[in-house]
Amino acid sequence: MTSPSPKASSASFSKRQKTQELWRRGVLCAWKGHATQKLMYDAFKASPAKRFVINCARRLGKSYFLCLVALEKAIQDPGSDIKIATANQKATRKIIVPLMRQILADCPKELRPRYKSIEGTYEFTNGSMITICGTEMGQIDGLRGTACDLIIIDEAGFISDLEYALEQVLLPQTQGRPGARILIASTPPISPDHAFVRYAVNAMRKGAYVKYTIYDNPRLTKEEIEEYKEEAGGEATTTWRRESLAEFITDKDSAILPEADESLLSRIVVECIKPVYFHPITSLDLGYLDFTGGLFAYYDFAAGKIVIEDEFLVNKSTSAKIVEATLSIERSLWGDLRPKSRVVDANPLAIADLNDTHRFGCHAPEKSDLQANVNRVRMDLSAETIIIHPRCINLINQIKYATWDKQRSKFSRSSEGGHWDLIAALIYLCKHIDRRSNPFPAGHGYHPFSDFGYPRERLNKAHEVFRNMFRRN
Repeated sequence: MTSPSPKASSASFSKRQKTQELWRRGVLCAWKGHATQKLMYDAFKASPAKRFVINCARRLGKSYFLCLVALEKAIQDPGSDIKIATANQKATRKIIVPLMRQILADCPKELRPRYKSIEGTYEFTNGSMITICGTEMGQIDGLRGTACDLIIIDEAGFISDLEYALEQVLLPQTQGRPGARILIASTPPISPDHAFVRYAVNAMRKGAYVKYTIYDNPRLTKEEIEEYKEEAGGEATTTWRRESLAEFITDKDSAILPEADESLLSRIVVECIKPVYFHPITSLDLGYLDFTGGLFAYYDFAAGKIVIEDEFLVNKSTSAKIVEATLSIERSLWGDLRPKSRVVDANPLAIADLNDTHRFGCHAPEKSDLQANVNRVRMDLSAETIIIHPRCINLINQIKYATWDKQRSKFSRSSEGGHWDLIAALIYLCKHIDRRSNPFPAGHGYHPFSDFGYPRERLNKAHEVFRNMFRRN
């Protein structure tokens, strides 16, 4: 008797039987995911890296895909411990739980996990467990102390303390768990100054990164995509580029210095020749737990430019070390020339200590109107009257990525700690730098056969006439 062909054997099963068998095998993404979700799955499975990052447009089905990955792991590997971390408890309640309910709708009863809403856990009969948890208000600390085989972080770009949640709470749980993996997924954050962007860049280097845009969404037609583009304000808008094209870009509405795009920075971040005479200035924004940011600059009177030569950015440093570092940089840049002004944003006691104990010679900045002071810097940037030496990497990054808080009343906090301290130092520098005093001595540049002041490249006709009169044949 001839055995039935695989095709005939498969046809003998009902759709319900096939569904139940796939559930028992823990194979879900292959038939529940759309084309791009399958690409995500294949890329994640093929990568040998422990950490894998997905950067994608909104409404692509990212959270649904993450739930599929978690359920597959729980079914395929009995006794697995899986953690799903979200931005907050609301996201857990409004997004993850409904998606799990949707996916589990056709799961066989004997396989269906028991959901405990208070604990936020899905408990499987094979001993596996999926725990979902928000990260705000210390909720992530509730996951401490347990082992983990798979960590999934959804909307990582909108978790304010992502680095703490991953590095200090979740990552240690993978110790002693061979094959444990971390899957980090998100739409780009509002500011590229976010830990998600750094994780994404590191993942790119290791080949453990994928990016999908709105054009990869198989559920949208070309007409719908064009409609969304128009609603976002067009293809050049920050919203379209970040939310639909998954680009790491600062939101112009929240940026402190929105004029500082890549085009502008390419023109003002240059090395230049220092004039013979100039008035230097040092600007510091003091902090301890936050950073102390310092900028060292001078005003090029002839060119009408503020030239920032160097920077430093430190935290948990004493006043003595700050003074030592400042004086060292000043000497390396200007020799024995002391800065005309040292502006230091600190409390009166700290300024008194700097001046009386360390003979630092500094004064507090005038800070009456933050918005006006910021606008002065914006105008200087727009007019390209600020020049920045390429070695000022921290300042350049802060200019690109610094944002306001939600109320636009003060600066947001940087993901690396601090309060955009070099931006504060830049504000004080632009406000207090002396742009009026001429540092050149009287008569400097005078030439008897040219115009008064600076000699021209081409001497005038009178010069040629006099020279010809006294020329020896």
